[in-house]
Amino acid sequence: MKCTVRGVEEEYVFSHALANGTIERLFQRFSIPKTKGRIQKSRDAMAWTLESLINGKVVTSEQAVLIVDETPERQSETEVDKTLRLLGGMSRLVNIQNPVQAEAVFAEAAKLP
Repeated sequence: MKCTVRGVEEEYVFSHALANGTIERLFQRFSIPKTKGRIQKSRDAMAWTLESLINGKVVTSEQAVLIVDETPERQSETEVDKTLRLLGGMSRLVNIQNPVQAEAVFAEAAKLP
């Protein structure tokens, strides 16, 4: 997917997309690294991507879905929690560790035109 950011055309690659003439949903698998420095770098890169697409009116925060796979123990780690809260405020965050939540999001997407 291409988007112009500050006059420069950028290309973003997402895991999956649903479109019917226009983008209905973008899905991105997002793995959270183990070390603090890498977590921050990954979080910042994804936040920049989401911000660019949302500000460029390519998608809304409801149309961008991040898919994570994090246990409750891992979610309690400070940097992981911070990452989930930040990115969850910019997109729909789905943790596949919660099958009810994941199934609801994917069932909703299956009903899109």
